[in-house]
Amino acid sequence: GMIARASDFSGMRVLEIGSGDGRMTEMISRQATAVLSIDPDEDAITNAQKRAKEHGLLNVEYRVEDICTMELESGEFDSAFLALSL
Repeated sequence: GMIARASDFSGMRVLEIGSGDGRMTEMISRQATAVLSIDPDEDAITNAQKRAKEHGLLNVEYRVEDICTMELESGEFDSAFLALSL
């Protein structure tokens, strides 16, 4: 797929900005060591969490966060992914 061609997240700690329904998160989690997926929309996070549970994604954490106000530590993530989050 497009993501597989665009990036290799193998062994990485990935910050996904904009969870949406969690479909992209699931694709990223297949390669990444850990994924933190954030979205300011609480309903989107709730739906994405349900999807992750249904699909057995154990390396994903979801948080209601706004990237503009989120506090990040230097080196906390190896990569960030943003799709359809404008």
